[in-house]
Amino acid sequence: MSYLNCRLNYKFQEKDDRDHTCKTEAHPELSDLEVTTTSRKGIVLKKTTKVAPNSYNVTNLPPIIDQGNLGSCVTNAFSYCVSKQTNRAINLSRLFLYAICRCLDYTSLDIDDGTTIRTACQSIKGYGVCRESVYPYITYKYTDLPPQSVFTSSKKFRKFTYTFVNQDLATFKNCLYNNNTPIIFGFMVYSSFMSLNVSNTGIVPNPDTATETLEGGHCMCIVGYNDTTQQFKCANSWGKSWGQGGYCYLPYAYILDPNLASDFCYTQFIY
Repeated sequence: MSYLNCRLNYKFQEKDDRDHTCKTEAHPELSDLEVTTTSRKGIVLKKTTKVAPNSYNVTNLPPIIDQGNLGSCVTNAFSYCVSKQTNRAINLSRLFLYAICRCLDYTSLDIDDGTTIRTACQSIKGYGVCRESVYPYITYKYTDLPPQSVFTSSKKFRKFTYTFVNQDLATFKNCLYNNNTPIIFGFMVYSSFMSLNVSNTGIVPNPDTATETLEGGHCMCIVGYNDTTQQFKCANSWGKSWGQGGYCYLPYAYILDPNLASDFCYTQFIY
């Protein structure tokens, strides 16, 4: 696809106290870190004390995908995560998920208006997923409601959980390292991200928000980090010809800035 034709219409979501959240707390006396996942009532669901290394890349990643000129970045990010976590066994229908998300958002299907990460989670929880072979990604059909046969063929995962992650470096590093799965997130796209230089190199600068044009919002997956370069490695959904084989590198400062990025979520799919 031409990255210049991509719709940047990611919808940033409001905080919801019902979400499970994950944070990392330091224990200097132990020279250790503890990752704590809690429910909305503050009940601890999971703890782990593996210390993340200075650099790490999620392993066994699936091929980069291409969303085309449709504003379906969220559903493409979920397709990427499902493919990774099911070892390529599930290639979910991005168009089916995008249709259900817009219905849940009370958005008319004839409007390519994007969606939120939380809505995609709710859609998968409530309606499951169908395979892309059943309802293929034909972008001009985004205005269609999937037929009943597609709903009938959709399956729910044996287990599906999602957790929203605190926006701090220690938590990101430990979630990536301990779970070996991408973190889905949304971010503000400025004109430098859309430059030919970024398209050719995949190296994204921290935007100068005072002088650059805000182009819109987008959703990608964090798949690695490097303390030496101070960069997160991210999987985009603009095809392999963009960036470094479809991947890009964003500064820590970009992703850790709550005015530029938010809605960090990691998922677990077991089919």
